[in-house]
Amino acid sequence: MTKPSGPPRAVALGAALREVREARKFGLRELARALDLNPSLVAHWEAGTRIPTGEDVAMLLGYLRVIGEPKSRIMDLTRHVRDPNWMAAGQAELTPELTTLLQYEQGARAINEWALNVIPGLLQTPDYARNIFEDSGLTAEQTDARIQVRLNRQKILAERDPVSYSAIIGIHAIDEPVAADWVMSDQMDHLLAMSERPNVALRVLPRQPHYHPGMNGSFIIFEYQHRDPVVLLEQHSTTSFLSAGKDWGLYRQLARLLAGEALSEDASRAVIAEAAK
Repeated sequence: MTKPSGPPRAVALGAALREVREARKFGLRELARALDLNPSLVAHWEAGTRIPTGEDVAMLLGYLRVIGEPKSRIMDLTRHVRDPNWMAAGQAELTPELTTLLQYEQGARAINEWALNVIPGLLQTPDYARNIFEDSGLTAEQTDARIQVRLNRQKILAERDPVSYSAIIGIHAIDEPVAADWVMSDQMDHLLAMSERPNVALRVLPRQPHYHPGMNGSFIIFEYQHRDPVVLLEQHSTTSFLSAGKDWGLYRQLARLLAGEALSEDASRAVIAEAAK
């Protein structure tokens, strides 16, 4: 997959354009020929590595006969496509924001995560994830769909050339009983198994005797080979992608601060193993 290099909205816009093209059963080259465009250009649009004009998008949507809410959503992305940051309302699963997240994950060379109160999604067992989704009021169908998406996301940790993944997990995520005892025990065993992977580094942040900025919420930093980092923030109903230098720079500083307070990997495994009993 082409590594994303545009602003977060450009990645989402490209994914949306590819989605409507495929829904209309058009191949990329076929659509490019019909619109008298270079196929390479269309491919870059869909990858988010080049940004189409509003006129280009309107022409493409018109040819594919995209109308109503899908057209309004895509044109709104187009109007604000160059904004460096993006805050979107709605759950960050099975949405355009999730599509963007998937592309950022799959294109990253390294992912650094701070998880305050919940085990990171890339490390969750299906039963742990199910408990969280069901307690959030989702239907059985929604829960099943989101678990499948989560499991597919986790494959980036086990590929032939896997991403380098580092997570600092707050002690509350380890010892808070957010699920049944057997679910939590299995989740801790899974963390121990994942910590043995050469591309995965897990550390636990113990209770602190003082305030630290990480108390304000979890975050993920996606690092790339040939572009600036992107930061993901998630709340209950809001997803934010930050790509402005002043923003990701501050989160890099915070990540270093948390790393300085976290236990070593060996000591963290001991804490997780105790919680698994």
